[in-house]
Amino acid sequence: MRIAGLASGMDINQIVNDLMRAERIPMDKLFQRREWLSWQRDAYREMNLALRTFRDTYAHLRLQSTFIALQATSSNASGLKATATASAQAGTYTVEVIQLAKGAEIRSEQRIKDKDGNDVKASTNIFAAMGRDATEGSFTIKVSVNDGTNQRTAEITITAEDTFSTLARKLSQASVTEDGKEVSLGLQASFDDTLGRFFISTWETGEHMQLTIEDGVDGASQTVEFIDKYILGRTDPATYEGTYTAQGQNAIVDFDGIDTIEHTTNNISVRGLT
Repeated sequence: MRIAGLASGMDINQIVNDLMRAERIPMDKLFQRREWLSWQRDAYREMNLALRTFRDTYAHLRLQSTFIALQATSSNASGLKATATASAQAGTYTVEVIQLAKGAEIRSEQRIKDKDGNDVKASTNIFAAMGRDATEGSFTIKVSVNDGTNQRTAEITITAEDTFSTLARKLSQASVTEDGKEVSLGLQASFDDTLGRFFISTWETGEHMQLTIEDGVDGASQTVEFIDKYILGRTDPATYEGTYTAQGQNAIVDFDGIDTIEHTTNNISVRGLT
């Protein structure tokens, strides 16, 4: 049995309780913090649930079809793809594709052969095909692209190490420097082993596009021969010119027998249909 403060006059029990209460303060704060975090977690869960419900409810608003009252279908989906916009009108229309838009393209007229009349491959060395000795040094050709506004001309150097494949790659990567920046001519080029021909064209389509290949030294006989024989595939020296220009073409379609539409690309919009 303990009699508090009998000798000293102090309430020992109260002092002990006060000291213990002070010691429990950090623990009490932790319990309060845990309770607060629990409430916060529950609030986040409720918010996430509300956001998910909102997302699922209005997910269809991300789809173009939600805002397009009509849908277009083509009877020949492999030849014509149609999409209806909000301004499209219901009906059946007849579309005749007269011609497709194309880029300016240069392709070999015949299978390319070497000096001995043998078919060349993409891996064939150009100097060997021409019978040109490496000591004669490299030579250049010029390739130009005119888009109706700007004409860009690049020189392509052909070395003793080049093959028909590496020449195609150089043509595809042809560029010029404008204002300190490299600007691509926008070409795609390849040499097809099966057909034995070059295919060189502009990425951009339309009749405003022009592509020209010419000799790089004003009519040097070997360069002229190279362009006509080893790029264009011509075999008659009497036809050699050393330069060739190709022009792109526009797309032309007849819409429902009403009007003939001409466009620089194959993506045409009329009466709310694309």
